[in-house]
Amino acid sequence: MGHKKNGLVYGAILLLIFVVYIFRTEFHATLLQNYTSISLTLISWIPKLVTIIVIMIIAKILISATNSVLLKYFKYVGKEKEYYSVRSVVKYGVWIIALIGILSVIIGNLGVWLTSLGLIGFGVTFALQKPILNFVGWLTIVFNRTFSVGDRIKVGDARGDVLDIQVMYTIMDGLL
Repeated sequence: MGHKKNGLVYGAILLLIFVVYIFRTEFHATLLQNYTSISLTLISWIPKLVTIIVIMIIAKILISATNSVLLKYFKYVGKEKEYYSVRSVVKYGVWIIALIGILSVIIGNLGVWLTSLGLIGFGVTFALQKPILNFVGWLTIVFNRTFSVGDRIKVGDARGDVLDIQVMYTIMDGLL
């Protein structure tokens, strides 16, 4: 199977080279005509790229410094096991803030995009309210081991033995 995929990739590369070879004169003419606009566009992106790199470096330094301080604190308090979960939350938080900063550099007016994403997210959440609640309930049951297959439980007026736990529902053999 791997050889077949490699053959397709090599075939696509050869096809691309062939197309570029056929249209090389048109490509060069277009490139030379548009050289000024292309170079101005690339030059206008240089400050944005530098800003993005600076944001990423600052995020990395901030994560390293925070990890060092957190490790010392949790060793001092004697709760080193909690350090790893707090460290991951801090790391994700810093990267999310850095991503928002990078998007604001690339897009410009980030408020409009975030508002649009928020409204779309609200609509999707409202439309999929029941499946989302069922999924969260299933995660709670599975990871917290609230009950498992074979347990006798009571939900509202229904009592019974749990036969199966699915994402959208739990099957019980009811007792009266």
